[in-house]
Amino acid sequence: MSPTNANLAYAINFVHATCCLAGSASYLDDVRADLRGSGIIRAVRDHDTPALFDWLIKILSFQGISDSVASGYMARHGTVRWSDIAEALSRTPSCPKLGGYWRFYDCRYHKGSDTCSEPGHIDACPLPRHPLRNGRLNQMAYSLFLFMRDVADDDFVGWLDRQLAAVNPRDVRGMSAKPPTVA
Repeated sequence: MSPTNANLAYAINFVHATCCLAGSASYLDDVRADLRGSGIIRAVRDHDTPALFDWLIKILSFQGISDSVASGYMARHGTVRWSDIAEALSRTPSCPKLGGYWRFYDCRYHKGSDTCSEPGHIDACPLPRHPLRNGRLNQMAYSLFLFMRDVADDDFVGWLDRQLAAVNPRDVRGMSAKPPTVA
């Protein structure tokens, strides 16, 4: 075996052993199977922004609480879908925050106290009407929807592709994990 092949074999064995210690050896295969089973591979291929939004909302709903509590809540109450928000915004709600992604800043909806930064509009606002676990999740859902609609122009995969294409590979090579210093 040549030194190059021996080094490659060593590297492969080292990475495999590390991965086996850190978790399941089939982790990536399991992730791929989950993505395929939930339609995400197809959604990415087809640039299906609403399907990606619906999936991301479920995944992001696990933040800040145990998986079993989040799963149980969603099983009992459901979640919000792209079509729900699109329909709600098609009725042109009066709240100026819902006018677009750049206007949504500082919504401050709080589910427990039923307050926000535009109290004169909260009674007619669709954002609080969705059955999410807390107000931050409602804000996240609307912010993500508005981002995908307004910034990504309803094509989230295309937007990601454009962002990646704009990266200069020379800028990425040799980057350290240390953040740049600010002058």
